[in-house]
Amino acid sequence: MRNRDVRASDADRDRAVRTLRDHAVVGRLTTEELDERSGRALGARTVGELDALLSDLPRRDRRGPGPAVAVPALLIQGVLWVLIGVVLVTIAILWALAWTGARLAAAVAARSLGPRRVPALRAGLRR
Repeated sequence: MRNRDVRASDADRDRAVRTLRDHAVVGRLTTEELDERSGRALGARTVGELDALLSDLPRRDRRGPGPAVAVPALLIQGVLWVLIGVVLVTIAILWALAWTGARLAAAVAARSLGPRRVPALRAGLRR
């Protein structure tokens, strides 16, 4: 356990503000309470002052993972949806190019065969 009279570091203050923000996101603190406590946390000199700001809030280890765990999960889900979208768009583009290429090849073949063979070629394409 940490000594409450130990001077708080910038990292301790930042961690306390981040914890307060997480609790506000899930609805345990109002915006006014968050602003007031964050200001006090940034001005805290000792670890005890920071602990006092968090004393009436549940700890993460007792309540399971906090809202910070949801952010990476949402990010991963978003990336997966983007990848699925990219794959679907790529398939659609390739299909359109293949269809256009087949039509273009047929047109080039019809021109190169001459006017007499065009009806025979068209008849073969319709089958």
